[in-house]
Amino acid sequence: MITLIFLSTVITRLFGESTGRTGAVLQIGGTIGDFFGKVLKVDGNNRRVFVMCGISSAFTVLFGSPVSATVFSTEAARNNIMSYSAFLLCVVSSFISGIMIDCFKIIREDFLSTIFQSYLYYQ
Repeated sequence: MITLIFLSTVITRLFGESTGRTGAVLQIGGTIGDFFGKVLKVDGNNRRVFVMCGISSAFTVLFGSPVSATVFSTEAARNNIMSYSAFLLCVVSSFISGIMIDCFKIIREDFLSTIFQSYLYYQ
């Protein structure tokens, strides 16, 4: 599934569609979480928690904000109903992914400077 998501995103962007990277990254994170739920043979309701943890980790890697990633994943996966039982697990997974990104020294895009540069461009 991950390969299909990745290839469809690459093909879509090659042909000039204006798709963002957020949707693909969140789908890949959710798919990784679901994969770990299948490997560990977790039942349906708890497997959804694995998906939420994968989404929050992917959101943290993409934007570098573990708190907003946790809130987003717990609300988005449950249709705007906050799941407090999964909240702590999503906090842990998003902070661990944030620490791993810092340990591997992966540079994230600085959105504030991008906004500032576009502001200067249009002045």
